[in-house]
Amino acid sequence: MHVNNSFSRSARIEAAFKTPLLRYGLIVILIVFLFTGCFYLSLYFTRAQALQNDVDRLVAVREGSELVDSGIVALGGADKSIALYMATGDSVYLRQYRSKIGIVYSVLRPLNPGKGSTFFGGPGERHSKPATVYSHMVSLISRLETASPVFQQKAHPTPASYYQDAAVAAGISDTIHLLISSLQAYKKQQQGYLYKRKDELRGTLTMAFSEFSRLSLFTVLVLTILIVTLLYNIWKIFHNEKALVTYSQQASRYADAKSSFLAGMSHEIRTPLNSIIGFAEQLEQESLPPGSAEQVRAIRSSSDMLLEVVNQILDFSKYETGKMNIGHSPFRPSEVLKEVIDTMRILADKKGIVLGHELSFDRRLCLEGDAFRLKQVLINLLSNAIKFTNKGEVRLKAWAGVADDHTVVYAEVKDSGIGIDKQHMALIFNEFSQVGAAQSEKQRGTGLGLAICKKIVELQHGAIQVKSAPGKGSVFSFHIPYNRVEDSPCIPGSGSESPDLGQQLRDKHILLAEDNKMSALLAITILKKWKMTCDVAANGVEALALFGKNVYDLVLTDIEMPEMGGVELVKEIRVSNDLDKATTPVLALTAHVMKDDHDQYLDSGINDIAVKPLLERDLVEKIAHCLEKHGSRK
Repeated sequence: MHVNNSFSRSARIEAAFKTPLLRYGLIVILIVFLFTGCFYLSLYFTRAQALQNDVDRLVAVREGSELVDSGIVALGGADKSIALYMATGDSVYLRQYRSKIGIVYSVLRPLNPGKGSTFFGGPGERHSKPATVYSHMVSLISRLETASPVFQQKAHPTPASYYQDAAVAAGISDTIHLLISSLQAYKKQQQGYLYKRKDELRGTLTMAFSEFSRLSLFTVLVLTILIVTLLYNIWKIFHNEKALVTYSQQASRYADAKSSFLAGMSHEIRTPLNSIIGFAEQLEQESLPPGSAEQVRAIRSSSDMLLEVVNQILDFSKYETGKMNIGHSPFRPSEVLKEVIDTMRILADKKGIVLGHELSFDRRLCLEGDAFRLKQVLINLLSNAIKFTNKGEVRLKAWAGVADDHTVVYAEVKDSGIGIDKQHMALIFNEFSQVGAAQSEKQRGTGLGLAICKKIVELQHGAIQVKSAPGKGSVFSFHIPYNRVEDSPCIPGSGSESPDLGQQLRDKHILLAEDNKMSALLAITILKKWKMTCDVAANGVEALALFGKNVYDLVLTDIEMPEMGGVELVKEIRVSNDLDKATTPVLALTAHVMKDDHDQYLDSGINDIAVKPLLERDLVEKIAHCLEKHGSRK
């Protein structure tokens, strides 16, 4: 059922990611249609401008007709003026005649088809007949202008001059009538052109408005669909984003729930492991028959492997939920590397391979950082190298460098093992993954070791990489930057381990509060072995009653107990009326490993915490440290 729900949730998330792509594609298609419609609208706008030019030309033609009419009227006036001049000989009429001729000339000039006149269609529309008519009219006007100066400026002196002027006037009159006929023909051609262009323009306008109406309707329709689609898709995208946010929140809650579940499972597993590992350690110290000793070692090895699996899963869970904390304490890298080599040499010796090392560190070098996480990365890499190396050598090379005002620790783990092929190289740092070579070797593990190493290194602003080839071994290398500090914080102080731990702990009286019988039996066994006495309580209520009656050097309490837990117990101790007893050191035993839990325990008044499962030496050192730091009753 859980698998089905996970699959359904993944399918919904995948669909939520895919759906917007389809909607974006639809929006793009609609936008393309809209731009296409706008393009065609621009074309029809160009045509509309051409129609406007046609209309302007028609108006100009009409204006030309009016000019022709003015010219005809002026010619009629000129004919009348010349007749009156001949009848009276008055020069006034001659001047009127010449004024009328000037008007006719000014009328004819704009009608010239050869100089861009728009009265007959403009520069792009030339007509031979209007040009011919215009040339004829210009010729007639020239004749009128040529003939005009022969007239006398005063009355006719003699009959001979009169008849001479009458002959000229008759020629002028004939020319005027010819010119009037030409202007009328010109006007007739104009009217024909006007009617023709009006008919053409009417048809073009009708067609243009029809097409424009259809295109406008199409554009409005597409625009409406686009707006509706945009609004719908915006709503759907918002809905999908809201769903993704919801899924993200659910995933976050799921990760927190998983972390809580793993922490709870860790507690439940560590509690019996505490007894298994503890009693196996006690049995290893006894003189057992060879067969029994081998069985005890098998129990111890299996329980250590189970503890390692639990620790790796918890570390990965801490990283997923952002609860993996990186410490900032002074340490000497030379000492850390030596401890790692000493620890891993035992594993290498058991497998019969050489563990070499080349450490280039100044013994006085003191850095600030998380020494435990550095150990964890090195141990993970070395244990993996030893696990997948059947013969040959595993070598650790480490040195210090400087980069960007930081001291950088470089480390390289090289082995002669089975190696990794290229297709699995990209997966080597993935969670819960074991590459084909590891699976073929039937090596067991969670597949989290390298993933955790990568996350630890990257959390400290470092980097890790691998080089490998099948059958030629592997080289894992990483670097982590640290702040360099003065040498003094790394010098051990007065809180170091006492040279005579047995003498320090002898005859100490301990109050043990533990509800698990096996864990209580293990603690009693260790305490008696180190010459300490103890009273045992099965819960916090019994422990508080014993605390009120007796005086103890230290209270050793489990955190989770029936009726009253360890946190409630220590709170009651700290508010005791006896001020001396209220300051009794309290060491908590717990299978909880989360830092938030430990901070809560320390805030409640607990002096120190020991995490289960504990080996004998770890427990007595914790007790000694707590007594030395927080004082003893005796």
